[in-house]
Amino acid sequence: MAIITVTKDDVENFTVVTTPRRHYVSSSSGVTGSVRVFPRQSQAEKDTVVPTTAFADSDAKVDSNFVTTYGKVVDTARTLRAASHSITSSLSTYMDLVSSASLKRTNILTVERFTPTPSITPYTLTKNNVKDVLMPFYRAAYPHAHWAYTNYNALNFFAAPTIPTASVLLYPNVEDAWTPAHSGHVSGSYCMSGAFSFDFRINPRYKTDSIDPGHFKAGTIFHLSSSYALSLVTGSAKDGNGLPVGFRLQLQLSQSADIDPSLATHGPYPRDLVFLSDDNSLSWNNWHHAVVRWGSQDVSYGTGSFVIDGITRGTFVVPSASISPKQGSGRLNPDVLCVGNYYTGENLGTNAQALFFATAPAVRDGVYEIYPDAGWDSPAGFEGPDHYRFNHPLKAEVHDLAIKRYYVSDNEIKASGSYGLGLIDRTKVSFYVPPFFVEETPIRRFVKDHGGILQTPFFEVNGTTDDPFNVAMAFGVQGHYINLENFTKDFVTGRFPRLMQLSASTIDYTTDAEAANNFIYNQPQAAKRNYTVVPCDDGNFDPNYDLLNYERLQNKFVDPNGSVDMSYINLDGLLSLQSLSGSGMGQSDPQLDSYINFETQLYGASPETPGLPAGQASATAYAAVTAAATDEATFDRGVQKDVPLTIFRRLLDPSSDQVTFFNISNLYYGRRILPGSFVLTDSAMSGSGGAVSFTVRDDKMGNLYRGDSYTPLASQNSVGNIFYDEGLVVLKSPHLYQFGKDGFEMTFQGVYNIYTTKYEILAPSGMLNSSSNPTYLENSALMRPSDRMTDNENFVYISGMYLHDENMNVVGKVKMAQPIMKRETAKILFKCTMDY
Repeated sequence: MAIITVTKDDVENFTVVTTPRRHYVSSSSGVTGSVRVFPRQSQAEKDTVVPTTAFADSDAKVDSNFVTTYGKVVDTARTLRAASHSITSSLSTYMDLVSSASLKRTNILTVERFTPTPSITPYTLTKNNVKDVLMPFYRAAYPHAHWAYTNYNALNFFAAPTIPTASVLLYPNVEDAWTPAHSGHVSGSYCMSGAFSFDFRINPRYKTDSIDPGHFKAGTIFHLSSSYALSLVTGSAKDGNGLPVGFRLQLQLSQSADIDPSLATHGPYPRDLVFLSDDNSLSWNNWHHAVVRWGSQDVSYGTGSFVIDGITRGTFVVPSASISPKQGSGRLNPDVLCVGNYYTGENLGTNAQALFFATAPAVRDGVYEIYPDAGWDSPAGFEGPDHYRFNHPLKAEVHDLAIKRYYVSDNEIKASGSYGLGLIDRTKVSFYVPPFFVEETPIRRFVKDHGGILQTPFFEVNGTTDDPFNVAMAFGVQGHYINLENFTKDFVTGRFPRLMQLSASTIDYTTDAEAANNFIYNQPQAAKRNYTVVPCDDGNFDPNYDLLNYERLQNKFVDPNGSVDMSYINLDGLLSLQSLSGSGMGQSDPQLDSYINFETQLYGASPETPGLPAGQASATAYAAVTAAATDEATFDRGVQKDVPLTIFRRLLDPSSDQVTFFNISNLYYGRRILPGSFVLTDSAMSGSGGAVSFTVRDDKMGNLYRGDSYTPLASQNSVGNIFYDEGLVVLKSPHLYQFGKDGFEMTFQGVYNIYTTKYEILAPSGMLNSSSNPTYLENSALMRPSDRMTDNENFVYISGMYLHDENMNVVGKVKMAQPIMKRETAKILFKCTMDY
C-alpha cells in the first residue's frame, strides 16, 4: 500500500451535456411516462409517519398508531398467555394495520394541465407570474412573449356523429353599386355574369366524415344556386386502412349546379357542366393553393382549368357567355352564397332562399335583410322532397377564400399565390374572407324567443362583440364561447354571414347545477361553432394585414409596447375597471334605483351557479340599458363594459382567462427543455366528437405554433409560449382552450448536465511493491511462463484504489475490472473519472 499525492495538474473537470427524450401521455385510460420522485423504491418498506412534504399521501399511517397498537398486542398477549389462550387475533389486528400502510417512496409526478380558476388560487398566481414577470423578462429573446396571439386563422369544416351536418355560412347575395351589369341574367354580388376565378387555399384534413367510417361524402366549398357549386371529393389513392389520402375538386356550373354534389356525374344535359380535376390532385393533410378559372368564350374558346399549386391539373370547356341563369327562368334569384355546405331545395315559395334573410333573422343576427317579413326565420323546413336541406358539409380547412370576376392569369397565380389580398378592387373581386379577426360586428338583438349576446347559458342581451371570444361568458360564469361573427366578414361587401346551426341557444328548462361549459358543449351547434375558426399552419402563405388598416377600431391590434400591430390580437385589458365602480348600472333605469346598492350588484350568475337568476342591479339593468340603446339607435360598445361580472370582480384581472397551462416538473427535463424539441398533441379535442385534433410545436425561441400539416408550417403564427427553463407552457389562443382536457401527448428532450472529474494517478516505479493484505504472498515473475526469459523481478497485483480528502477521509473508491500486475521497476498511470 502506498499513499500518492494528487495535485491540481492531475485533475481535469468537464461537463457532458445530454438530451434524453421524454414521452408523456395522459388519457382516460391512465398516464404513461410519469417520473418517480424517489428513484429507488421498496416493495416491503412501509410509510408509518405522515409525510411533511408536498408529496404527502392522504392514506399514510401515523407512527403512534403502530406503537399504541403494538403495546395493546403485547399486553393482551401476556394476559392471554397466562391463561393459555391464543394470541392470533391480537397479532392479526397489528398485521392488518401494517398491511394497510402505504409503501414508502412510491410517489410520482405528472405533467399538470390547468386553466385559470374563477377565484384566487395558486393557479391565479401562476398566470399572473407568467404574464407580468416571465413574459417581460424573456421578451428580448422570445419575440412572441406577450399576452396576444397571431391573427392568422383558417375555417375548419368537419363532421362527427355529435356535430350537426347542416351548419353553413350563408352570405346574402344582393346587388351592390359596383356590381357589373348582368345583361339579362340574375343579379347579385356573387353572381358571375362572365369570367370567374375561385381562388383559395385548402387542406383536406379529414379522411372520413366520422359518421359512416370509411365513407367520405362530397363536401361543398362554394355554392350559389343554379350558378356554381365547387366541392371536395375523393380520389383513388387510399392508405393502408382503405381511407382516402387523395382528393380532387368537382365543379358544377349553371343547371348542373342544382344536382347534389354526391350524385353529380358528367353526362347529358343537365349533367353536361359537371367537371373534375385530375385524380389525386390534392393530398391529405397538405395545404394547397387552388384556382378554378374560366374566361368565358373570350379566353381559350371557353376552356377553363383547375390549377393546383401552380400546375394545371385538369381542364373543362363551357361554350357559353355566362354561367348565371337568365332572369325569369322559373326560379327566384339565388339570394344566398353558401360556404361550407350545399343548399338542396327548390328556391321557390316557402322554400325561397330569401327567407334565410327575412326580418326576424336579419334583426337577430344583424345581417342584411332581403325579405321584409317578420313571420319567417328560414325557409319551410328540412322534411319532404321539396324542402331545403344542407347535407354536404365540407370536411377540410380553408382560408384566403376569394371569388373573382376575371380569369386569373398564370403570372398572377405565381406572383400572388402565397400572399393575401391587400387593396381590393370591388369591380374585380366579388368575395374575400381571409378569415381575419375584426373588431366591428353587427348589433344582434333579442327577437321572439332568443337572440343577442349570451351572458350566461340562461341569459342573453342585445349587443355586439369586439373580442375573439365572449367576454361576458368568460368573466361571468367561466364559459367558453368563440365570437365566430368576428372572423367571418366578407371584406368585399363588408357583410357578415348568417351562422346556420353554429350558435348556442339559451336554456329555458330546469337543470341540475353544472359548469357553464357543460351547458355549452352539450349543444352540438355551439360545439361546432367553437372549432370553426382554428389557428392556421399553412407555412407557404403570408397573410396580408393591410386590409385591417381600414377598420375603424384598432384597440385589439397592439404589440407589447402599445403600438398598433394588425398581426396580433391583444388579450389584455378586455374589460374596464369602470365596471367595478357600479356607475351606470341601474342608474339608467329609474325604476331600479330605489333598491340598487353596491352589495346587490355582486349577486347574480357565477361559475358555481350559472343558472342563477340575474341580480336586479347587474344583468337585468344591463339588459334594460342595451335594449333601450339598440331601440333608440344610440348603442355604444362602452355600455357592454359596464356589466358587473363575477370573476372579474373577484380577481380584478381584465386579461384573457381563456388560456391553458401545462406545468412540467424539472424532474422531467433537468436543467431546461431543449429548444426545438417540444411537441404537444391532442388527438381528440373535447366537444368535437373525436374529429378535431391539434399538434403544437415550438420554434426554438419560446413561441408555440400549430404544426399538423405535412407541408411547411407557419412557425410565425403564435398560439402560445413555452418557457424552457421553468417548464411552463401556455396556450393563449382561445381556440385551443379545450386543448388537453380529455387527454394529451407530450414529447420533448431535456437538457441534463453531467459534471465529470477525471483523475490521473501515477503508480511510480520503486513503489507499490508490497501489500498490507494479510493474505499477501510475495511472488516473482519467474513463476509466470511468459516472463521466464526476463529478469527475476517481483510484482504485485493492483485491484483497487481509495481516494482521500485532505483529512484522509475516504471520498471515493476505484475498483478494477480485473487486477493489474505491477513490477517494481514499472510505472503505471491510472485514469479514473467521477460523475455527479
